[in-house]
Amino acid sequence: MIVFTLFIASFIIWQVWENQNRLYTDNLYMKRSIFTGVMFRVEFIKEANREEIELYSFVTPDTRVNRQQMHKDNQLEFSLLEDKIDLLIREERNVIFYSLILSYILSVWFILRNLIRDSSLPALAFVACIFFRFSLWHSWFKIQELLEETAYYMSRL
Repeated sequence: MIVFTLFIASFIIWQVWENQNRLYTDNLYMKRSIFTGVMFRVEFIKEANREEIELYSFVTPDTRVNRQQMHKDNQLEFSLLEDKIDLLIREERNVIFYSLILSYILSVWFILRNLIRDSSLPALAFVACIFFRFSLWHSWFKIQELLEETAYYMSRL
């Protein structure tokens, strides 16, 4: 019963986090990373001649680019920055997911450790913990790598 309750609680936490994250990231005109604070925003402004211009803003922890218009010289950097920020947001979701699964496996093992001592489940729990720990480690270093690439493309603007 406790295992089932823990599973339901971790699932609810995951769903709440995903829904809250969607409020910030499922906007086509603004995306923001939760852990690192990296974001981009697109604004549309109408000029006097009735043309709309797109103004792009990018923010990293170190630098800020405010309201620049996309043209052929910086189009590649803008699109690469948008892609890197999307990847960064996905990796942050993976970090949260792997942390929840790892804590769930460890808590289930801690609760049931006396009951499952004579079976092969402790070895399975150990393998699962190692897998999710390495996945968490990989996602965290991928975030660091994406931050470096984002800073590089920001310096090219």
